[in-house]
Amino acid sequence: LHRVDRRQRQMCIRDRFYCNESELLNNTIFTSHKIINRGNETLDSLIFTKYLNFDIGCYADDYFGCIPDLNTVYAYNKDEVDGEMFYCMDPFDPPPFGTNIPVQAATILNREMTSFNYFFASVQNSITYPISPEIDYNFMQGKWGNGSSLTQGGDGYDTGGQPVKFAFPDNPNNPNGWSMFSEELLYDERKCLANIEIDGSFAPNDIVKIDMAYTTYQDPFLNHVE
Repeated sequence: LHRVDRRQRQMCIRDRFYCNESELLNNTIFTSHKIINRGNETLDSLIFTKYLNFDIGCYADDYFGCIPDLNTVYAYNKDEVDGEMFYCMDPFDPPPFGTNIPVQAATILNREMTSFNYFFASVQNSITYPISPEIDYNFMQGKWGNGSSLTQGGDGYDTGGQPVKFAFPDNPNNPNGWSMFSEELLYDERKCLANIEIDGSFAPNDIVKIDMAYTTYQDPFLNHVE
């Protein structure tokens, strides 16, 4: 986005982002979320959590990670071929991509992402699934539902590693980094949570704005990780 000059941005906006001059913008959707305190009391804290369910073709073979320095989370496919699993063949599900699999990214443009974690859609318990306000709040702080810290390594739960705020922050192409790909995590349906803790109090009529960009990358000459 920063490499596109003002004239190109204006042309893209005029053409509703059908923009041949910038492939990145042509494959990007921008959203703006506005939070207004309509109450009569000042809140002492505010956390904005963006729930992300990427579902790249087959929903059960998605991996994801984050780039904290870029306030970005992304999803890619576990395998070189999308949708080869038997439970991804339901005719009511979106068709799999096969071999030309895209990568999807979501970037927070005007705020700092303070934590990134996930939960399992297939297992609903107080550790791995948001099922109550208290458990939801733990997830929004980058923890597991029972309040335990996300820990380095493995799937991030009770691994004996150091407590961390961001799950899978390393490049999947790095075999020594912490990613879902390097950990070879099993097939499952997982959902992502990108959290933004807003500093300071939130007074009546205060407004907090969150701008985001959702981008798709697809290159027929690269595999699911490259």
